[in-house]
Amino acid sequence: MEAIVRFDEAHGYFHRDAMFPSEEQQKTPISAQDKGLALSKAIGEIKQFWRIYRKTYEVEYYDGK
Repeated sequence: MEAIVRFDEAHGYFHRDAMFPSEEQQKTPISAQDKGLALSKAIGEIKQFWRIYRKTYEVEYYDGK
């Protein structure tokens, strides 16, 4: 299941955070020797999949209550 996502460099490394309505978070490290390329890939993923992330999150959130 997909979740709401963000990409950042907090905690000292570039990673993808997936957040779930259950408040669970999943961190996935991303190799980022070239930060510009890593950021471009992250933006591309969000642009491509944001509708799926949002719909899946909302279904899990509203059906889970």
